[in-house]
Amino acid sequence: MDPLEPVLSAIGEATAHGIGRIVRRNFALDAKQSQRIGEYVVIGAVAGAAVAVTLLFS
Repeated sequence: MDPLEPVLSAIGEATAHGIGRIVRRNFALDAKQSQRIGEYVVIGAVAGAAVAVTLLFS
């Protein structure tokens, strides 16, 4: 296992949690649903960055 993997995982989880809290506060959602939305935002950001890097360097 790569030693950087737990660090990146923790950063991703913390970011998803923070986004989930912001969404929960703004839209009055329950905790589980707002956490899932935060995870989707993080996944979308990573995928978008991958596509952008691919297009810029191709």
